[in-house]
Amino acid sequence: MKVKVNAKLNLTLGVVGNIGKFHAIDSVVTSVDVCDVVEVSPRNDFVVTVGGMPWVSDERNTAYRMATALVQKFGVNGADIVVQKGIPVGAGMGGSSADAAAVAAAFCKIYGLEKSALRDVCATVGSDVWYMVSGGFARMTGVGNDIEFFDVPDEIYYVVTTFDTSCSAGEVYAWFDECGRRHLCDNDEVVRLLKQGNTDSAAKLYCNDLQTAVQEKTDYADKYLFFCGSRNIRSVMTGSGSAYFIAFADPIAAQNICDILNKTGYKSFVCKSVKHGVTEVR
Repeated sequence: MKVKVNAKLNLTLGVVGNIGKFHAIDSVVTSVDVCDVVEVSPRNDFVVTVGGMPWVSDERNTAYRMATALVQKFGVNGADIVVQKGIPVGAGMGGSSADAAAVAAAFCKIYGLEKSALRDVCATVGSDVWYMVSGGFARMTGVGNDIEFFDVPDEIYYVVTTFDTSCSAGEVYAWFDECGRRHLCDNDEVVRLLKQGNTDSAAKLYCNDLQTAVQEKTDYADKYLFFCGSRNIRSVMTGSGSAYFIAFADPIAAQNICDILNKTGYKSFVCKSVKHGVTEVR
């Protein structure tokens, strides 16, 4: 069985406190049409194998961890899994959680598991894995596993710029603590505007509490941010980095800016919001 799983963007990411040893967040997210393709072939034993990601050990591979957790939880057989990466690695677009979500959805279909039964297992692998299974627009709170989905009337387009730098989420949150906590996001207003289809006004409020810390500790995006600022373009980091995005209601305007960025030497692409996370490839 082959499925594709979409990336996500954190339109906002507020860090609002702590829950145990984890940071509590309040984040507005969307799925975008950048995807990994994951093929899951059932086995006749309890073994799990994962191919296509040689740079990640089994212990750190979320596809492997999800499959083994499902085998142990439900007593189903294992699978041979092959991941074709399309989501940028280390960019803050949910690539590792996406692969776990794809495996969860595929196991659900192959072995007849109830989708609702997957939620607790997803939480053991990653806080946003359950969101990645369903996808769409949502507000995530707690450690990311309290999810409120909502509808947005129109597609929104994003110019995403990636860098040859990966950001460790743990390190970035430590930088945030070191630099001093400042909660900047008004997510109530962002959600209200998005529901109304007021894309441009919502985009003016997009922000990421982690971004200042990353900018203070690294310089990989300095020239890019200066370039955007000199043209009065608002660009926001997604997740814990390293990618940045610019939001547009108009696809032509998005493509024009994307072309300019690429000609200037910044690796950029256009994607759009979508209403789903994992879908079967037929």
